[in-house]
Amino acid sequence: LGILYWHLNPQDYENDEELRKIRENRGYNYM
Repeated sequence: LGILYWHLNPQDYENDEELRKIRENRGYNYM
């Protein structure tokens, strides 16, 4: 599910706005 999401930048995923946008666009609101 979030493999691509974690693979992009697993160290700064909390502070990465781009990943936040992707997560929201894909419906990844579980975090």
